[in-house]
Amino acid sequence: EDSGARVTLPTGTSMLIRWGERVEAKGRHGPLQRQTVAKREVGSVDDGLLERLREWRLRRAGTDGVPAYVVAHDSHLESIAAAQPTSLDELADCDGIGPSRLERYGEEILEVVET
Repeated sequence: EDSGARVTLPTGTSMLIRWGERVEAKGRHGPLQRQTVAKREVGSVDDGLLERLREWRLRRAGTDGVPAYVVAHDSHLESIAAAQPTSLDELADCDGIGPSRLERYGEEILEVVET
């Protein structure tokens, strides 16, 4: 017996929604997890590093033929400049750095942070 609401998504997929049942959401690479990153303190951003990251972003955007914000938003660069990551794992904890950006830009970003 169906106890819940049946909905049809725009894609045509139909699903039954039941209240009170715990479900696990899965992404392409396994269970989705909410990442919690500590917010930085005001004034803790390395301004010199932030400027180097912005210069790198502009060069990379030009190479890729995309707007700079597609490479990374200012808030993402600020998070990196505050954290000053030294590994890909640490970089992955920064705001806006998901698996795609990590794979595409991770090594380059770490090089900028190290200089």
